Amino acid sequence: MKNNRIFNQFNRIIIYLSSRRVIVFSSILLTAALLFSGIGMLIHNSIQSLIINELTQSSLNTAVTAAAFIEADIESYEKLSDTSDYAEGQYDEAYYDHMQNIFRKIRKETGVDFIYTVKKISENEMAYVLDGEDPDSELFSPLGSRDVLTAFEQKVFYEGKAITTGMQSWEGWGDYLSGFSPIINNEGKVIGIVGADKSSDSLSYLMSSVDLIILMVALFMVLLTTIYTYKIVHERAVAYNVDYLTKLSSRRYHDLQLRHRIDHLSRKGGELSMMMLDVDNFKYINDVYGHEMGDYMLRHVAEIIRGNLRKSDISSRIGGDEFNIILPDTTLEEARKIADRIIKEVQGTSGELNVSVSIGLATWVKDMNAVDITRLADMAMYKAKASGRNQVQVVQANA
Repeated sequence: MKNNRIFNQFNRIIIYLSSRRVIVFSSILLTAALLFSGIGMLIHNSIQSLIINELTQSSLNTAVTAAAFIEADIESYEKLSDTSDYAEGQYDEAYYDHMQNIFRKIRKETGVDFIYTVKKISENEMAYVLDGEDPDSELFSPLGSRDVLTAFEQKVFYEGKAITTGMQSWEGWGDYLSGFSPIINNEGKVIGIVGADKSSDSLSYLMSSVDLIILMVALFMVLLTTIYTYKIVHERAVAYNVDYLTKLSSRRYHDLQLRHRIDHLSRKGGELSMMMLDVDNFKYINDVYGHEMGDYMLRHVAEIIRGNLRKSDISSRIGGDEFNIILPDTTLEEARKIADRIIKEVQGTSGELNVSVSIGLATWVKDMNAVDITRLADMAMYKAKASGRNQVQVVQANA
């Protein structure tokens, strides 16, 4: 009993979903969107981490390469760095200008936002020596201009090893990731540092392209998943609701709808009639003319049934050559007229096969359940067959 209740509840869900396609499609779309937005965020974060690592490594490589270039002529740089007065004529201006041009080229070719060298003035202060920024820029640090010595730069001076910072916020400058490399003289002493910075703008620019690709792929996958899932749900609903041969409703759908309609009648009242229809001598048709002809006749009868019903009526093939029709808001007299039309039309279009149908009618009365009205319609159908077939018979609740 428990398994039957679960199965019936599952069928009700399938029927409910199949009748509300917009809701189903929207629900699947929303679910897919939430799923792929989460996946997209994970991909975004992963790629962002990779890009940050790549930018960090690029900054470090730039700083290390520039430091090695300076160390190739360390005497000239050390002389420039050791100068205390950078007034005109007090330092090697030719060397300074030459190195400035080289640093500007490095900055342009590597894509770093800033590349510079500094020397240590005190534990907390440093002075700029070289700067690859355009001299006309407000961001240019003139020779000898001073700034705070950060903890990262102090570490390089103390340890003499190249380091990276990751993305850091610098007051007055913004968010940057940096690579620092020591400049070491011939005695092995750290006399300065090369710094190479990349701003968060570089990351934002790269991530904007990545995010666009992720968005386009996610939208495509959401749409594809939604359509594919909806197709599966729809096909499953059709499999439960529609008879594969006649395209009338299935027995499952019929049973659920009949119970639903009778529950409604029990609460609100109203009219409901049921028609049970059976193809006469169907076994003979199958045996003599073959199953293909039998299938054709079932589809033919189903088409006639469909053509004589309203949209509110529910016609189902409940097994073999038996059909059941639920007629809401229909009196017994009105149901009889429909049945007569079906019998006449089947007989008039069967050609040489001389096919006919027998129909049993029953109508709902108070306190009657689905089993009761089905039993009465079935009795009426067998009464029609026993009375010579090709006719309509009625069995009342008090018969």
